[in-house]
Amino acid sequence: MRESQLRKFHRRVGMVLVAFLMIQAATGGALSFSELISHAGWTSQRSRDLEGKPDMERAPGEDLGFHSLKEISESIHSGGGPWGALYRMVLGTCVLWMGVSGAWIFVKVQRRSRKPKGA
Repeated sequence: MRESQLRKFHRRVGMVLVAFLMIQAATGGALSFSELISHAGWTSQRSRDLEGKPDMERAPGEDLGFHSLKEISESIHSGGGPWGALYRMVLGTCVLWMGVSGAWIFVKVQRRSRKPKGA
């Protein structure tokens, strides 16, 4: 693959990949924030009361706050069963490819921009 083709493909993959990376980063950040809040004891009494309640004992709409955000984030970030696992494997592979191809493009540009010895 010529460098110009690689650059074009690298740019297009990056533009698509950024949306998925932002989703993963946002849900991962939400999960980390919820973990911080729960360890610091900043959750409300209502949230602590709902913690041990089975889903069947909860009234409809009773858990629309902190815990539902955590559950939604977990579902998006690391759920999905086999399809979710495949999605994360493809996403990880694409990120690795972007890093390697970006490094290769960088090295090519650096080699071209070097001044010849004795100049």
